[in-house]
Amino acid sequence: MKMARSGASASLIDKKKIYVFGGCWDAADSSNWAEVYDVETGTWEFLSVVTPKMPLKIQQSLVMDDEKHVHAVDEDGQIFNFSSTECKFEAAEDGRTESNPSNWLFADQALFCPATGGRILWRFPFESDWKDVKGLEQLQQQHSGFHIIKLSISGVRLAIFWEARPQGPNGQILELWYAELSIATRCIEGVFELSVANIEWSGAVLSLDSSSTGPLNLLFADSFYL
Repeated sequence: MKMARSGASASLIDKKKIYVFGGCWDAADSSNWAEVYDVETGTWEFLSVVTPKMPLKIQQSLVMDDEKHVHAVDEDGQIFNFSSTECKFEAAEDGRTESNPSNWLFADQALFCPATGGRILWRFPFESDWKDVKGLEQLQQQHSGFHIIKLSISGVRLAIFWEARPQGPNGQILELWYAELSIATRCIEGVFELSVANIEWSGAVLSLDSSSTGPLNLLFADSFYL
């Protein structure tokens, strides 16, 4: 890269270029705030973009389904949308800010994020209010202290990870659990609702001795095909 960065965002557009925004801190100006990596040529170039502000840190960014637009939130919770065709950032038209600025997942035209109490929230990108995904009561009742730590996509299903309470005689065994959920969408009097149609699979995928490892910290999860 041409500029040292901390707290930047990186987004792959059209499977050809990686757009990087922010993270320059005090050195930020219009000439270096963004740069782009060309996958085919293996080269970095600074990118001149039109933007209403140059956030020091991008808290979260996601590429939309058309792979031409990036939905981003800065450290103040302000929402931006980037167009790769126009090379322009635009703030949300209504000036709204984001109440859940991290751990997003974009799937099936909606944003998802984990919440306290083993809940999953969702909203459409153009909306501001988050709503609960219904139908998680079975997992919430089966697992005391159920708290989702990571969301992912497995094919057409929503995948969730959570840390089970310590097991064993001395409470030393930590378990990482995983479940795949089928999500159903319905519209009632013009209001969309998302719910868990079925728990396709769930179980422990990792067991560790907490006396030697400490608490689990799942950094990243994604699906791939073999």
